[in-house]
Amino acid sequence: MTRQQWDEVNKFVETVGWDFVFGLNALLRTPYPNGSWDSDNARMLLSYSTSKNYTVQWELGNEPDMWGTAIPAEDHAKDFLTLGDLVAEEKTVGKMLIGPDVAYSMDYFTEFIQSLPEGVLSATTYHQYYGNGNTAKLAQCYDVNLLDSYIHDAIDFQDTTEALQPQANVWLGETSSFYDGGAPHLSDTYVAGFMWLDKLGVAAVVGHKRVFRQDFIGGSYSLLDGDQNPLPDYWLSLLYKKLVGTKVLYIKGSLDYGRNLRSYAHCAKPPYPAGSVVLLLLNTNFTTATVELLNEELASSYRDVFWLSPPTGNLTSTSVLLNGVLLELVDNRDLPHLIVRQKEKFKEDRQKMVREKESDEATRWHSHARERWRDDQTGVS
Repeated sequence: MTRQQWDEVNKFVETVGWDFVFGLNALLRTPYPNGSWDSDNARMLLSYSTSKNYTVQWELGNEPDMWGTAIPAEDHAKDFLTLGDLVAEEKTVGKMLIGPDVAYSMDYFTEFIQSLPEGVLSATTYHQYYGNGNTAKLAQCYDVNLLDSYIHDAIDFQDTTEALQPQANVWLGETSSFYDGGAPHLSDTYVAGFMWLDKLGVAAVVGHKRVFRQDFIGGSYSLLDGDQNPLPDYWLSLLYKKLVGTKVLYIKGSLDYGRNLRSYAHCAKPPYPAGSVVLLLLNTNFTTATVELLNEELASSYRDVFWLSPPTGNLTSTSVLLNGVLLELVDNRDLPHLIVRQKEKFKEDRQKMVREKESDEATRWHSHARERWRDDQTGVS
């Protein structure tokens, strides 16, 4: 990577208003028998970034549990301590250390964060996919058993972090539908939205603070196609970012296995007034779902509907309708106005769900939700 490329990336990030997390190369090692991380290249990058006043947060390595025995977790933790010293020494704009970014191994993840003093990491990270893009099938995208498989992983990574690095947030550091570039004609279509929205819901319920989508452009799981036109998961992500706030609300059974109708709730973002609720509903059945709100205050409220559906019912369409209107760029460059269905009262709708009171304290709610999930799996009532 050249200085020009680094400058261009940082300019792009600043222009679009993104936070920037960059992964440094952990496989640059000093000669054995020491074999520790060679930080010279990273020192140059941090020093240059500081001189340009770039704000960058730092990861070190990618999927270290896939490197075999090349770098044991305990040694990788020492590499992070070296990086921490480097960041402090360079006085960089951006102090967060994030890792270990494992592919899947809870053993490697646990040993790594056990080997670090408390307070070193700002966030722990792991990756998650539902399967291999080369062998994926259409029905997997809305298979509730496959969707449920993520619940256990999310809880394990959250609980382990809270126990061993309680100051750190948990981030889902890389994720999409299927790995190995995604599944052609599935990951880039409407049907992949079941996996994407459900994963966002589960991650929020268990207490994760960030979810990083793979990929903005490139591969079958890209949010944009080769001509940079938005694909269905882009529109889903856009709606989510515009509507969904950071406070998670309690829905009874939101971590239950076998849910064909899957529901999640958050406080809404402005300009919606305080007290507004965003309700996310996914119907994995091929039959109409009936939902009713039993909370009287919400049942008597007005609502805005953002209903995403595929054109002509084609689940593998690369286009998506919002309330029956095709979503597409205006003049091939500008985002369209997101058309809202006319406001109606909930009690006039034919939908049914049970919502209980939100917890007064978000941290206690996340812990309670995970405890209830564990009790349900062991038959405790």
